[in-house]
Amino acid sequence: YAYFLGLLFALSGGSIMVARIVQSLLGAAAVGLIMATSWSWFGRRAGLLSGVLAACAGVCVFNEILILQSAVDPFLTSLALFALTRAVQAGRPSRFALAGAAFAVLALNRPNALPFIGVVCIAWVASERSRKSLAAGAALVLGALLVLAPVLARNRIVGNEWVLLSSHGGLNFYIG
Repeated sequence: YAYFLGLLFALSGGSIMVARIVQSLLGAAAVGLIMATSWSWFGRRAGLLSGVLAACAGVCVFNEILILQSAVDPFLTSLALFALTRAVQAGRPSRFALAGAAFAVLALNRPNALPFIGVVCIAWVASERSRKSLAAGAALVLGALLVLAPVLARNRIVGNEWVLLSSHGGLNFYIG
């Protein structure tokens, strides 16, 4: 989140208003992603209903204007779940790689999301029991590793330690 804000501040001359506007736009995109995900699984009516419910979720709407790490969680979570939906429905390894990357970006903001990548991989391989599912599971993990590898390298260079996620991962794992 610090890098996200740093980029926004660098582009806007340090404007907190720009950060709030971008976070609000990401919140609106989250509503669309939630709607599309629900629509894919349960049809048009469920998609529209879930979109309305997501748009009216007061906690999400309130957090969008705060300069807090949790402000981007609805977008990152809905993006990861949308990507996973597309991967499961298509069954192609390339889609699973994108889903893994999306979950890794979520884990960078919320480290307690990291184990979900392993759970999804194991569940998919166990449910399908084929070489194709094994390739999809490997692609999911590879997609996540491609996003997390630069963070690992940065943490090694800066902190002189091999730390995968540097943002409060221990506390969130303990609480979770």
